[in-house]
Amino acid sequence: MNILLEKEVQMPNIEIIGFEQNEIEELTSQIQNAFRGKDYEVEYVITVFPGSYVIDVRGARQPYIRLVSTPNDYNAEILDILQKITVGTEHVDVEYMLLQGFYMKF
Repeated sequence: MNILLEKEVQMPNIEIIGFEQNEIEELTSQIQNAFRGKDYEVEYVITVFPGSYVIDVRGARQPYIRLVSTPNDYNAEILDILQKITVGTEHVDVEYMLLQGFYMKF
């Protein structure tokens, strides 16, 4: 199979995993507000996993936010912002996955 690739792009992906619907709306709003006016505002996307269920060995909910991104100059800033996000008064867990590349469809 021959795969044709367009140019590599950044497109940080912020995934919201294991949260209730009202929490998803709160998180999405906070993320959009936090990134408004940033140089990378038009590059990031938010992916929501509604109905996903994350629990630990004791059965306690363990929802989290995941940043999936190729290397770039602003991942550290994005992580800093995400670590300040809250649901109610509680901070949320943040996971970071570094991609080797992302290639847009054409």
